[in-house]
Amino acid sequence: MGLYDYSLEPEFKLAAPRRVSFTKSALLLRAFLIVALLVSIILTPIYALKDIHHLGYLISNCRPVQGEITGRTTKIEKLYTAYYLTFSYAVHGRSFDGVERVPEEDYEMNSKGSPITLAYLPQNPTVHFIGTITGDTMRVGITNWIGRALVIVGFFAVFALGNELGLRNQWNLLRCGKTARASVISMWARRGNWGPSASSISYRMTCHFWTGQEEISKQFIVTGSIYEQVHVGDHVTIVFDKRNPQNCLPYKAFSDVFLKIKSC
Repeated sequence: MGLYDYSLEPEFKLAAPRRVSFTKSALLLRAFLIVALLVSIILTPIYALKDIHHLGYLISNCRPVQGEITGRTTKIEKLYTAYYLTFSYAVHGRSFDGVERVPEEDYEMNSKGSPITLAYLPQNPTVHFIGTITGDTMRVGITNWIGRALVIVGFFAVFALGNELGLRNQWNLLRCGKTARASVISMWARRGNWGPSASSISYRMTCHFWTGQEEISKQFIVTGSIYEQVHVGDHVTIVFDKRNPQNCLPYKAFSDVFLKIKSC
């Protein structure tokens, strides 16, 4: 018999609808996501206003100066190549050097020895920018911050909403779903292909079960501990929606991390 044999699940002997509650892990996760969303909504406009105020100060005080490109360098990152221009410029007979990252097209258009237009702050000539600081720069800065705000807030909002919908779906399955005895027909681990997931491993388990009307094979992502304990040929309890059997989950494979069925 497998580790999670169907006959070993007394919770499902309770009549539906069953009583389901969130675990401490689920409550902490939900609280974290709500706090993260609220913090992003509050802090993003604050940083945006500070940055726009600083940009306004630069527009009012920066002066243009002609400089010269003294070097071109590239740096290979994980997913892209970064392009840099080094340059020098003079203010009141004093020479200053600088380096800034630029788009690839600007990198290709400029060669060593080419002139370059810069902007500097008279109160502190070491503060410099490629190009000029104008009212258009302010409009671009505001537009960029609006885009950043939408991305930051949208990320946490989508993550929080997706997590909530996922938990609600699992809640409904455990509360009213039907159960079936499933056989584990395959298991494997896969490493991420790119970005942060490249250093992580996801664990997969494919189960086959009979709903009473049709046979279904379904693949699930499970935790590493389940992957180590369950083997091909073991039996697990599958909870499924009788209206849509493809909407299912293996009980205690991951759902009990966030949800649990109350015995009374």
